[in-house]
Amino acid sequence: TVTDLALTIQASFEAQVLLKGEITVPVEMLFEIVKHCPNGNITLSSQTQIIQLIDEEKQTKICSLSLSDADGKYEIRGISAEDFPPSSIIDAAPIPLPTTVFKDGLKGVIYAISTDENKYILTGVHIQLTQEKLKFIGTDGHRVATTELSTQGIGRKPRKQVESEEIQFTIPGRVLKELARNLDDSVEFINLLYDAQSNRLGFAWQDIILTCQCLEGTYPDCEQLLARFSFDREVILEKAFLVKALERLAVLTDKKEKGIYLQFDGSLQQLRLSIEREFGKGDQVIAAHLPSEMSLNIQFNLKYLVEAAKAIPSSAIKMHLQQSDHPAMLVPYGDRPNPELQMEMRQFLLPLYTLNT
Repeated sequence: TVTDLALTIQASFEAQVLLKGEITVPVEMLFEIVKHCPNGNITLSSQTQIIQLIDEEKQTKICSLSLSDADGKYEIRGISAEDFPPSSIIDAAPIPLPTTVFKDGLKGVIYAISTDENKYILTGVHIQLTQEKLKFIGTDGHRVATTELSTQGIGRKPRKQVESEEIQFTIPGRVLKELARNLDDSVEFINLLYDAQSNRLGFAWQDIILTCQCLEGTYPDCEQLLARFSFDREVILEKAFLVKALERLAVLTDKKEKGIYLQFDGSLQQLRLSIEREFGKGDQVIAAHLPSEMSLNIQFNLKYLVEAAKAIPSSAIKMHLQQSDHPAMLVPYGDRPNPELQMEMRQFLLPLYTLNT
């Protein structure tokens, strides 16, 4: 078990236990030793000594962990297992979710969350779960990403806990990144456990349990905000070409100037991407499918645009636009890696400022 109080991870594995025991040791030190051990078996043993110092009346407990392999032996000084923070049990029925559904939904929004701790609630991903769907929402105030996936027809259905009401909570972004790092693609299902009373959440798969405290506060109603905008122009772009062009032009961005100009030309069926700075400029043209009469200039944050494009799991991207002072909506188009999933993904980007069209 490892914890920093906000996040706790428990992992179990088979071992030949001759004598049970428990101890608390520094996790980074233990990890580095085990990482450099040769392949083969490792032997662990804990020792506890109780000594009484001459100048003190009370006794002192000294705990240590011995680790040995084929090449050597190590000893790590630790503390009593009783001093380790107690692990809280989440009293909730598990809700099984297909791992593919969960990871695809998470990948589509986690890039859009805030890293500013002053925007506390926005540093997490908001999740809404019903019997039929699983929805992810991420925003930092400048962009909004939503992914909605159907949980019907894919493996087992969620349990009765979500039949009549919607469950929603906000998970810290760093917890989800840790979850994605530990969750192997070979895992078919992941069990979600949520206790609304304590606002604690758990994920369980195989022999691993990850628990955390959800973020407190009211998450903004992004759907109500986005409903204010409508779109009547559509542009279809090849994702690979768009991402490659943006990454080339990103070399010319700096801390002060982060914008990139997009010039849509329906008569030429192309999109011109351009950037100009004091120390240099760049220009890229890619093919686009758009109305022949369309002509629009708009500017976005280059970093936000390329992250949104990369998050879309399809061979092409459909960009919905209105005018230069309105946001753009990016959605998947074309071939997808998991076509059997019923998924609706939307990426919204606010323009940097108005340009003359």
